[in-house]
Amino acid sequence: TIQEMMGRYVDLGSEFSLDEASAACRSSFGRHLIVFNPMKNCGKFHFRFYLLCCLVTYVRIKVRIHVRTDEMIEADKFVCDSFENEDGNEDQASSKVLNQLILDMARPIFNNGITLNFNNYYASPGIIIALLRHKVLCRGTLRRNKKLIPPYILFTKAEARNRENRGSVKMTVNKTYGLIAAGWVDGNPVHIVSSADTTDLTQVRRRVGGERKLIQAPEAVANYNKG
Repeated sequence: TIQEMMGRYVDLGSEFSLDEASAACRSSFGRHLIVFNPMKNCGKFHFRFYLLCCLVTYVRIKVRIHVRTDEMIEADKFVCDSFENEDGNEDQASSKVLNQLILDMARPIFNNGITLNFNNYYASPGIIIALLRHKVLCRGTLRRNKKLIPPYILFTKAEARNRENRGSVKMTVNKTYGLIAAGWVDGNPVHIVSSADTTDLTQVRRRVGGERKLIQAPEAVANYNKG
């Protein structure tokens, strides 16, 4: 376990982050590992690494490299469980590669009550429900096209452009799983889902018209920004 491996050297915190990093490479020897991303400014051909890190000590707990081939040894294959969706139907996480990845990367923090933070590439209500079964709390921003997002919380870009709406909040709660989903206007619409926060509102500092002002925001947003 984490405690057995690293307990002698570092005290890990209760907040972790899942993210990716890249290293540019065009070698033909790495063709099964190299991915192409036209949005990268420095090296569109690169290795992609997935990292699980402690937000308190910055210690990396787990790393995986993206593989483009199916020729993987058994030990490197993703292993994951099924989970229930909002309708009570059981979905096989193994049918979605991204969910496989998230569950596999989060395995070292299972059953410890640790909070996992991730961005809108990884976050969805479905995967947060899946991780709750393993006693992992989550917090992450959302893309509008993710499944199970309550339409009520969504802000449009037109609404966000209205300066009078800055700091506006829409929030809803799923009592079955203890999730909160919130929409917030911060120059652009921001949507977030969390199983680690309450529905409380707080304030964050933002620059408005050349001045730094306090803007109303959900607790989940403030905690996410700390990571």
